[in-house]
Amino acid sequence: MRKILEAICLTIALSLSAYASSADEENTSAIYDSLSKQYKPINKRNVWHHTMFKLRREVQAIAESNNDADTQKWVSRFSKDYKKIAKMVPIWESELDLINLKLLENAAINNNKIQVKESLKEIKRNCRACHIDYRANVAAIFRAPDFSKLQLKNHKGKDQSYKKSMIQLTEQLNRIKIGLIEKNQEKSAQALTELRAGMQHLEDSCSSCHKDDEARQFYLGAKSKKLLDDLQTGIKNNDDIKDIGHTLGSLAVRSCARCHGVHRIVYDITKDRKNEKDIN
Repeated sequence: MRKILEAICLTIALSLSAYASSADEENTSAIYDSLSKQYKPINKRNVWHHTMFKLRREVQAIAESNNDADTQKWVSRFSKDYKKIAKMVPIWESELDLINLKLLENAAINNNKIQVKESLKEIKRNCRACHIDYRANVAAIFRAPDFSKLQLKNHKGKDQSYKKSMIQLTEQLNRIKIGLIEKNQEKSAQALTELRAGMQHLEDSCSSCHKDDEARQFYLGAKSKKLLDDLQTGIKNNDDIKDIGHTLGSLAVRSCARCHGVHRIVYDITKDRKNEKDIN
């Protein structure tokens, strides 16, 4: 009998766990669906982002205010913007600290500086809890570039996905080194030609986000092109493999690793949520 009861309890526990997991997934989906409407391309002003900036500024103004009239003004602004959160993400309405918000409003009206400080501290604690759970993911999903929609030309001039282009660039970079080790000058030279063409197409694609030339030049500009030229000269002249390898490594750091440090980490975090499939 005891084993039967234990089995029943285990079944109930597993069912509740599965239900809770399903409910969490539905809530998370609803949250990100609501937030997507507050960011580009649906919302041209990125209103969620700007609302968070306003709230942060208002909290600072309240904390630093030494004038009762100014405190009341800033509390009024903060209250109005804080309540917008529930309108933008309805499922978060129950998460708002409306009790301390009301205490804050009353304290400001009554010029109760101690209560203003205490209520503001509690509201900030509530904000931090949400930021711990969501801020990094929201920034990665809605403020990072979406590479899945970009197409690049390969060295043959054919359009292909951004990810496939990245894989080919890596292979070309490695093929240069493989050719050097094998003492196959032709293989290294051909790989370098393809790499140069691919990097040029990559530089052209960067303008879809980086409208100023300075950012593109930092990763793929004159210094990178100089390294490509040095590689070409070194391969052609059969220079020492260590010298060519050093130039190749410098190129990989300047043009690949630095950019990956900014973009690839975020891409890897978000690709699963965006349902992107790896290309093998």
